[in-house]
Parts: sequence; C-alpha cells; structure tokens
Amino acid sequence: MNSYPGPICKLDEAPLDQPLIIAASAADPVVAHRMMTLGWRVGGQVRVVKKASGKATVVDLNGSRVAVSKDLAHTLCVEAA
Repeated sequence: MNSYPGPICKLDEAPLDQPLIIAASAADPVVAHRMMTLGWRVGGQVRVVKKASGKATVVDLNGSRVAVSKDLAHTLCVEAA
C-alpha cells in the first residue's frame, strides 16, 4: 500500500526509504537531457534518502546519492515500485 495519495506523486512529496519508479519528468528539455546523462530515466528506480525542508531532496539513484533541488524534484513524477 502506498503511503502517499494516489499511484503517482511528485518526488518532493514522496515518502522516505521506499523504492520508487520515475514515471515522468516535466523538466526543461535541456535539464532533462542532463539528467539522462546522469542516469535518470523514466522507468528507473530511485529511493528518497533525505529531505531538507525548503531545500534539496537526496535520493539514491543506481547506488549513488544525488541531491535534487526542490524545484527540480517538483517536476519529477514517481510511483511506488
């Protein structure tokens, strides 16, 4: 059972320490391309490790910890894995 409403939510709203699948990105195309070069892919798995209030969201992506700005995290849609 999901601990957030609905099957899809924004990354900045996602629960901690649960496997998530990247469902979609509304990021600017240049930003989206850069993210893809870093390993972010629709269908890829991430896990929110830490949320800093009003700042970054730290995620585990392919075994690496990556900090994502609040604004960017709000453009990424995820769903429970």
